[in-house]
Amino acid sequence: MFPTMLTQTQFDSGALAGLASIAHPMRDVGYWRLAAAGRRVAPRRQFDVIVREGGQARYAIELADADRGRLAGLGEGFLAPGGMINLAARGARTGCHAFLYGDRPDEPLWDSRELRQGDGYACMPMRPGSWRIENLLDGAVGRLRVAYPDPRTIAAGQRLATAPVRVTVGMAILPDDLRIDPGQLLVFAIDVRCRLAVTLEQPDDGPPELAAWREERSRMALERVFGNDRC
Repeated sequence: MFPTMLTQTQFDSGALAGLASIAHPMRDVGYWRLAAAGRRVAPRRQFDVIVREGGQARYAIELADADRGRLAGLGEGFLAPGGMINLAARGARTGCHAFLYGDRPDEPLWDSRELRQGDGYACMPMRPGSWRIENLLDGAVGRLRVAYPDPRTIAAGQRLATAPVRVTVGMAILPDDLRIDPGQLLVFAIDVRCRLAVTLEQPDDGPPELAAWREERSRMALERVFGNDRC
């Protein structure tokens, strides 16, 4: 997982994989069926969702188990009215999505490839560089810069930011120009029909003088161990 975290260069809310998740509110009391889908999911795996008083506030579903041909914890989830289904596919080899059904088994009431008002999406871009945020359904665009974690400033005691960064997706993506540190979570509040793509456009491998700084640090470390005569 760790190498994938650092090398993932695209997030797509319509094809969950890696460090991303979707939240969907379940407002009405009743019985619902959620089916996981994806190129490797055959047949579709299903989850029962029962919304009733006294249920939980959150039901987490890992779609990657379906992508691998199995589901851990297949069964029923009980939610309180207004509770959230949380979908993720952290170990998926290909992107996953899901359909939510009510009374009609062949007509989905919700498709995770088209988020709606009240839904949420979160992802964690780790690769430093310039990223593009786009709602593929209406063309709204925002910009994101993931800062390079300069080891010189970290060695001087500066810490990376860790707090989640909140973004609203409406007629526009706001704020439309973001800067985060690696490891900060982007949390999108959805106000319109939406399929979000967060894509790396230009990687940042750090300032060119960093190699000389690392070489000097290595030389100083060797001197402390062996003395000047050995370096």
